[in-house]
Amino acid sequence: MSKFFIENNQRTVCYYVGGNPASEKIIFFLNGLYVGNKSWIKQQRYSYFRDNYKLLFLDYPGVGNSEEKENQELVYEDIITAIKNVLDREGRRETHLIGYSLGGMFGLWFTYQFPSYVNSLVLLNTGVRINIYIYQMIHGLITMIDSGVDLKNVYMFLYPWNHSEEYLEKTSDMEHITLENYYNYNRNTRSFKALLTALRNHPNLKESLEHITCPTLVVGSGNDKVFPLEYQKEIAAKIPNSTLHIIPSAGHSAFIENHQEMNALIEQHLKKFENTNEKL
Repeated sequence: MSKFFIENNQRTVCYYVGGNPASEKIIFFLNGLYVGNKSWIKQQRYSYFRDNYKLLFLDYPGVGNSEEKENQELVYEDIITAIKNVLDREGRRETHLIGYSLGGMFGLWFTYQFPSYVNSLVLLNTGVRINIYIYQMIHGLITMIDSGVDLKNVYMFLYPWNHSEEYLEKTSDMEHITLENYYNYNRNTRSFKALLTALRNHPNLKESLEHITCPTLVVGSGNDKVFPLEYQKEIAAKIPNSTLHIIPSAGHSAFIENHQEMNALIEQHLKKFENTNEKL
């Protein structure tokens, strides 16, 4: 995995390139809130993705290895601009965006604003709005950051919400590793607070749905407590060229819990382009 930086007078954004760097086809993975490219390890190792695509991963502004200037304000559009800057740097190629959770929200809005950049969209466990539980969670996180609470203690309470009961029972030994990844990715509390604030003030994503014309795969889970299944059904009903798939037993992180099924679904979606040469 190679690391690159894009710098301007406001911030330094870090992104990573894996897979087949010589490929003319890109999969751009947009992760959720707490973990960066390490969350996609099951996808990075999947031979179809690894051998046939250049794989891109982004540290959102202010988290991971991306840096903000002191007291720099962060708004939702800054995250969209960071995605665009990476694709501009890598050159215009056949590009497939895969967005998980809040990364799916970024993917929706980016595709709405820059449709010529995206050949297809994959939305995993996401929605067009943040429900009252997640809104209160974000508000609570900001309050705890302002109060000086150690983020490791905060993440200990958040971690179980991302997985199903069955998965947690089988993988309790992974909790420590996961919490360390949470902490390392969001170790700058000031920047993490700015990111949370930008997410809380997200635009009206509903207006984007009917304008997205590229082929879109929407995947939801029966036990998702963060973005319940009704959220994915809403998206699939309003994006004209979309397909909905449900994984009944998975929790919010289906791409981890059910990675074999998820990878096969995404491969099937991408192979439509091989068979039809369909492009925007």
